[in-house]
Amino acid sequence: MENKSTLLFLFLLVLNTGYAYPIEPTDLDGTWLEDMFGTWKGDTTLLRSPSITDAYYFSWGKGRTIPNSSFDFDIDENKSWFSGDGLLIIDTITKQDENTLKVVMYFVGDKELERPYEMTFHFLDRNKYWFEWPQRDESEILKGKDWIHYRVSGPPLRTAQQGTINNMRVRIRKEPNLSGKTLGHLDAGQRVTILRRSEETQRIDDMEAYWYKVSAEGKPYGWVYGGYIQN
Repeated sequence: MENKSTLLFLFLLVLNTGYAYPIEPTDLDGTWLEDMFGTWKGDTTLLRSPSITDAYYFSWGKGRTIPNSSFDFDIDENKSWFSGDGLLIIDTITKQDENTLKVVMYFVGDKELERPYEMTFHFLDRNKYWFEWPQRDESEILKGKDWIHYRVSGPPLRTAQQGTINNMRVRIRKEPNLSGKTLGHLDAGQRVTILRRSEETQRIDDMEAYWYKVSAEGKPYGWVYGGYIQN
């Protein structure tokens, strides 16, 4: 009886939270469209039609975009295209909890880089989210829970490995090299999710290892030297 109660609790927990596994920064990869008037209720089948969407090649593969409408992401390229408003450069992505990502980015050519755009994405499951976008004067927050975005196209379901940091004050870098900007630090014992590997190894002191792009709750998404990660 106790086992049945536990299974029922877990089922209701997944049902209520809306996601079946922890969201990672690469889950933003894809093309997204909001169902502003609830007309298609998240059924994106028709939206993938060549008569409605345009084909576009991202680093994650071929996607279907809707000109001046879809919100498109290419995380490996640090780029996003927002509803016809132009190209955005992604500065940082921070995993705030298991289904929330905070993304800091700015429009190309934007001169007010002291206050870049900050968006918080709340995933309901891997294929839909809503987001908050505070305006620069903090007078209002655009979008919200009633403005659900659905994935129109995207990469296959990711596979990820887990690792543990084995040293103190390990740097998270923007690029996979010692010249990359430091985004933050990780300490010994912290768990990370490994989502990408550099193409080549690098020798640092007596270590020879790849760089790995990792995420950790409360930390910026970025590169960590493999010599400081163990399984």
